[in-house]
Amino acid sequence: MTHLRSTFLFLLLTAIPVVQAQEGHPLVGTWQGSWSENNNFLTIIMNWDGQRISGIVNPGPGSTEIETGNLDSSRWHVELEMPLTDDIGDSADFSIEGEMINVTSRTRSINGNWRYRGDSGSFILTRQRGA
Repeated sequence: MTHLRSTFLFLLLTAIPVVQAQEGHPLVGTWQGSWSENNNFLTIIMNWDGQRISGIVNPGPGSTEIETGNLDSSRWHVELEMPLTDDIGDSADFSIEGEMINVTSRTRSINGNWRYRGDSGSFILTRQRGA
């Protein structure tokens, strides 16, 4: 009986670090970067339910939600659409489309293009490390 308890305790203690090291789906978490020539800062907190991406954009006053979020995990292609409000309170559709790079790395990123009010350009969003 003592041997059984010791074995159980050993298995339990060795499993704890493995559970703590898991991060979940590579897309889930807080992503930050900038877009446009003015380097507009962007924070997106993303979730993945197995079918679509949801989340909050620029948390805090004036935040918005992702309206459409798709992931093609065969090539880690991400598409997001959401309304963004400018400094004078006008809202317009903002979209990004890109590929997740270094998917298994803690420093993964999404590199692609943004579109807003007839303008477009490239961006990089970087996954922020958890505590």
